[in-house]
Amino acid sequence: MALILAAGYSSRMCEFKPLMTIDDKPVIAWAVDSFREAGITDIRVVVGYQADKLLPVLYNLNVTPVMNYNFPAGMFSSVQAGLRTFAAEAEAFFLLPGDMPMIEKSALDKIRAVFCRNEYQVVIPSFQSRRGHPPLIGKGCFDRILGCDVSANLRSVLQEFADQTCVVETADQGILLDMDTPEDYRTLLKYSLYNKIPAPY
Repeated sequence: MALILAAGYSSRMCEFKPLMTIDDKPVIAWAVDSFREAGITDIRVVVGYQADKLLPVLYNLNVTPVMNYNFPAGMFSSVQAGLRTFAAEAEAFFLLPGDMPMIEKSALDKIRAVFCRNEYQVVIPSFQSRRGHPPLIGKGCFDRILGCDVSANLRSVLQEFADQTCVVETADQGILLDMDTPEDYRTLLKYSLYNKIPAPY
């Protein structure tokens, strides 16, 4: 299970990040394809701001959109909105901000393997000892996340599970690369040229 967050305003970018392109493919499609390449078939994308523009792309990608009408409340509201749609049946889920499109299959495979072999509730990837995304969050965290006020911070909530958390070193710099600003976007464009083979869209 994978949950991608794409409901925010993209305020620092001044463009709607999910529909910006890398190699002529929308950023949101790169994020979806990262999970598909790792064999994850249930992928849900939380939408809010400019949902009318994003929904046709998501339908074309054959992923499940989740509408967060409360998206102005912040990212945690989107986590809760998405989690509510699968909390009853899922054992764990990857959580990825939609502006982090360059996650490698090898990183996802390693995170999932560590989670499956152990009794951790949270597995977080790192690159050169810097923590990144996406964490894999287990069922033992679901009630706590859903029970928090919408103003909560996910990092603080997961810190409550520190004794059940594993940080896994990966070889994937993409787990650190987001695109909050135009400069970040230019960095991702360069990274894609040298580190990622574009998948068909």
